[in-house]
Amino acid sequence: RLAAFFEAAYAERIALSPQQMTSLGLKTDYDKLDDYTPAAQERSLALVERQLAAMKAQFDPASLSSQSRLSYRLFEHGVVQQREAFRWRDSGYPVSSSGGAGGSLPVFMINNHRVDTVSDAQAYVARLVEVERVLAESAINIRTRVAAGITPPTFVWEPALGAIRNVINGAPFTDGSDVAIWADIQTKVNRLDIPQAEKDRLIASAREALTGPFKRGYDAYLATLIEVQPLSTSTDGVWRLPDGAAYYEHRLRASTTTDLTADQIHDIGLAEVARIQAEMEVIKDAVGFEGTLQAFFTHLKTDPQFQYPITPEGKAR
Repeated sequence: RLAAFFEAAYAERIALSPQQMTSLGLKTDYDKLDDYTPAAQERSLALVERQLAAMKAQFDPASLSSQSRLSYRLFEHGVVQQREAFRWRDSGYPVSSSGGAGGSLPVFMINNHRVDTVSDAQAYVARLVEVERVLAESAINIRTRVAAGITPPTFVWEPALGAIRNVINGAPFTDGSDVAIWADIQTKVNRLDIPQAEKDRLIASAREALTGPFKRGYDAYLATLIEVQPLSTSTDGVWRLPDGAAYYEHRLRASTTTDLTADQIHDIGLAEVARIQAEMEVIKDAVGFEGTLQAFFTHLKTDPQFQYPITPEGKAR
């Protein structure tokens, strides 16, 4: 029963994300993109909270096998993490070096949206139209965070702006070679076993979507990035942001599942580097190599004789 509960709960969760369903190979809501509004985040949290309450009401951990108890605990842990992350939902950088939503959408379409039928191609075109809505929602999120003082480091902007400009720098928007997403939809449609006239119609509708709503969405999104860019004035990390230290601690807990401080984690890293380097020195001495560790590893890369120079027991081969 618990396994069936988890399966149903997972189906409910992914139903909120057309893009995730596509990434999993499903074609449900194939003509839609995700909801990027704060309301969508609220719906997602409300769903998992309802699921957690239902699980606790229907199942007694004491009556479960050890494996099922572990699954029970992991499910609960995941909801707790999402609950904590919701508090900090507006604290992450609004733009990444890849351009945020504007950079990821073409990658998603190219890598995940299969075109096996005419209906799939029409869904692809519908998603090109949807891009305008998604980028408008993303632009609002960016402005909201920047207004609250949440700005990315200055070095993010050059690659971010470059990534967005590259999406619309070429045919069918400008002179030059086809941009990646235009080349992708043409290639996928041309592979269909349908009459040429039908292919031409689908490709023409894709061009119309790209040069219309898709382009409008990118123009507006790019304008937003250019407008807010001057408000980023530092190369420092998130600790400089409002409540940045607390947000940083939250990210540490989420990433490490510990309550260690940043300094403690850094100290562990330094200690591990020292330990590993000491073991490397032992290996270097065991094979009789004279020189620095850097020279030793350069030698390993270039001389097959020195590949895997010691046994698992630490003895020289």
